Amino acid sequence: MDKLSAGLIVYPSISLVEDIGGGATSRVWSAENYLSGKKCALKCFSDNKKNNKYYENEVEILKLIECSQIINLIANSTMLTTVQYIVMDYCPTSVSKVLNKFMTLHKTGLPINMSKFIFSQLLQALDYLHSHEIVHTDIKPDNILITTELSSITNDSLPCIKLIDFGTSYKNGKGVCKTLGTPGYVAPEVIVLGHIGKKADIWSAFAMLVEFITGDFLFDIFDECDIEYNYVFNIKGFPSASASFTDTEYTLVEYKYLVLLYIILGKPTYEYYEYGNDFYNFRGQPRNDTTTIPRSLTISDCFTLYNIDTPIVLEILPIIEQCLDYNTELRLSAAELLKLNWFNN
Repeated sequence: MDKLSAGLIVYPSISLVEDIGGGATSRVWSAENYLSGKKCALKCFSDNKKNNKYYENEVEILKLIECSQIINLIANSTMLTTVQYIVMDYCPTSVSKVLNKFMTLHKTGLPINMSKFIFSQLLQALDYLHSHEIVHTDIKPDNILITTELSSITNDSLPCIKLIDFGTSYKNGKGVCKTLGTPGYVAPEVIVLGHIGKKADIWSAFAMLVEFITGDFLFDIFDECDIEYNYVFNIKGFPSASASFTDTEYTLVEYKYLVLLYIILGKPTYEYYEYGNDFYNFRGQPRNDTTTIPRSLTISDCFTLYNIDTPIVLEILPIIEQCLDYNTELRLSAAELLKLNWFNN
């Protein structure tokens, strides 16, 4: 991807403008149709076997989708010999940047009406995907784009969203990757049991909703200042929070995440420690050689700590707790959630 540069024409009448971000498998560029002047975005994948799988999976799924809350595939091409890319709608910012703006300026999460509006759109996107037997697998603020400029978003804004990043998504129970999701948002059954289903998306969405409301991660595996961190940092062999984790260390990251779940949610259901004995002992407690891990917080405690235990937040608390339950059968579907007044008022 080092051959990409501003001004390069990568698709008929479309030229690259600026590298605006990316991850391990791809970079995203803002681009412009120089005939119409219309902006778009290009997601560019480096040409190797692993990334080709993500590219092909994303293209295949996006071609099936017609939903206003999901990014639109304009075109895809392999015209360049070393780069495969997807041409998509351009969105100027993301939910993660909006969250960061409110935390920086106001030391708060998103205004409650904005949280509800964004989350309701996400539920519409998930309802659409799940009705077409598609599981996103990586719901998080970085993967939800906003269609308006960050500078124009205020306390009263109700911004529209576009869900992105379908490279690891599953269709009809099949996908291209088994290491799924992002620690802090991924559902526990994905890590421990290898179960990849629609209710995993619901878990991720509600872990994110708590972040919308509080402005902070519910399960923050990287913050050494967190209350929970004092209980888990001295796990034998665990890297420091500032470490760059390799694939071989990834299991340790997952383990710490499961410890945080135990602290806030308590002991998992029996199947977790029956089949996940790499992570749990026979009592359902996280395996730990050096620390006794208490259950110290609840989700309600988190709201109290941030002084946001208001009636409108407490109204949705039972639903949050239900959708962050180890038992997937207890979590509501996107269609069921959309019927609740909280997401429609």
